[in-house]
Amino acid sequence: MDVVVMLTNGRFGVLEDCDKLELEGQMVECWVEEEEGFELATGEVERVL
Repeated sequence: MDVVVMLTNGRFGVLEDCDKLELEGQMVECWVEEEEGFELATGEVERVL
């Protein structure tokens, strides 16, 4: 399933094909929205939405 997360830097990201929801405090690679589409970025999860 795809999961939306809030990162500690205040941005939101989408994790594709995620099999768990207990991600708080973990470093993840996720898709974040940029001005011209989406970009793959790494960040620490603050909260799963």
